Amino acid sequence: MKKLLVLFLFVLITNNLVAQYDVKSINYVEYFGDENVQFNSDDKFSDDIPLPFDFNFYGTDFNEVMVGTNGRVSFYTSLSGFFSHWKIEVNYTLPNVSSTFGIANTIYGLYHDMDNFTTDEPGAITTAVFGEAPFRKFIVTYDDIPHFHHNCTEIKSTFQVILFEGLNFIDVHIKNKGVCSEWNDGRAIIGIQDEEGINYSSPEGRNNFIEELEEESWRFIYYNGTYEAFICGNSATTISLEDFQSLTSVYQLNDTEFYVYTSEADALANTNPIAFPFEIMYPLQELFVNVNGSVFNVMINSVDCSNLDNDDDGLSAEEEDLNGNGILSDDDTDNDGIPNFLDSDDDNDYILTNQELVFPEGITTTEVTILDTDNDGIPNHIDTDDDNDGIPTMHEDVNGNGNYEDDDEDEDGIPNYLDNNALNIENVTISNHRIFPNPFKDKLFLNQSFENATIKIINTDGQIILEKRINNSVSSINTEKLPTGIYQIILITDKETESYKMLKIK
Repeated sequence: MKKLLVLFLFVLITNNLVAQYDVKSINYVEYFGDENVQFNSDDKFSDDIPLPFDFNFYGTDFNEVMVGTNGRVSFYTSLSGFFSHWKIEVNYTLPNVSSTFGIANTIYGLYHDMDNFTTDEPGAITTAVFGEAPFRKFIVTYDDIPHFHHNCTEIKSTFQVILFEGLNFIDVHIKNKGVCSEWNDGRAIIGIQDEEGINYSSPEGRNNFIEELEEESWRFIYYNGTYEAFICGNSATTISLEDFQSLTSVYQLNDTEFYVYTSEADALANTNPIAFPFEIMYPLQELFVNVNGSVFNVMINSVDCSNLDNDDDGLSAEEEDLNGNGILSDDDTDNDGIPNFLDSDDDNDYILTNQELVFPEGITTTEVTILDTDNDGIPNHIDTDDDNDGIPTMHEDVNGNGNYEDDDEDEDGIPNYLDNNALNIENVTISNHRIFPNPFKDKLFLNQSFENATIKIINTDGQIILEKRINNSVSSINTEKLPTGIYQIILITDKETESYKMLKIK
């Protein structure tokens, strides 16, 4: 195919179809955010919890949810603050809205009877928001919640339910779940169902099951609305079936039967599907996809992608094509199912991509410097271990407050996630270059001369606060006026650009 640069922007447009969900296995990941503790209780739903964005569930927009202690997240507002049933009989399965077990418009994230109230070591039920609009995630976390029954309080479950803004997808990430065979036979249910109890989705083998789980994840994919694709180019382009599957990879169509049409009428009637390879018209091509009777459309626009930044992370769509194949939807560093160009945290280390880059004139400008703190060849924004200390960045928030800048166990002024030697700060040596000392006070010294080079000193806000051209006559840089703190020192030569992490002390 011709080389393409493709960018997607999801915009929900509700139609009069009853759109369906499909559920597929995905890689296990964990999410964090600014957590709000809900309650410690038994068999209860929370009060209404406002959502930070509208969420479309089976064709209806909702702006609040109720979180139940037994693993259900519901849009059924009548449940606010009320009792949450716990019983799971052998014949209880989804769909069901006619018994105490069945609740309309509800996500059965990992429904089983838990008790976070009577135990001496309760867990926590929290909600959080992660990312930036229009690609935020609303996160419900059940953290180390004991199972109900006096013989089962040591058996616990940890899992999350994630709602995706715009895409209206639902993820369930299960870290661990034990089995309390003495209560409900240890049964559990994973699935979702609509208001009428007619439309539902549940993973195979998970609609009433007895099994221990560890790092199991499911995504409920919603086939509805309009998915806008932007192709960099100024002429018609021919794509193959494989190209189209890559372009719509967020829907995971590779193992799904689907047909593509040029009109909604044909898509609804399942007539006149297009054949691949297919020539996309310039500057706009509208296509409709039918997946098991649910129809969504893909709008393909030919545009200049070099300046588009859909996830507001400071990188253009073109810069996020990591494999250089021209299709952005198959670049997903953290394997969370959201391509980097739509992902505000490309490496899922809980530090947003735009916080792991340097913007000389501020984040609203187009100029950006890519940082690689540990100089392992992997830029920080796609590096799950920024300082190469063997501890993933996501685990270096020691106090658990979501702010990685205030965790400094050796009190050297360098946050743990950027500090690979907490007990002994050494001079930084990169290739054959050395800038010393580290920590520094009033001066930085160079251990060799350069014909033509530039040094930039960048603070933690991403601002260049000192830039100096250096040559053979320069052996030191005056840093007397710099405030104490952490700095990235960027050394730019004719051959390469190097990044140093250094500490200014009094």
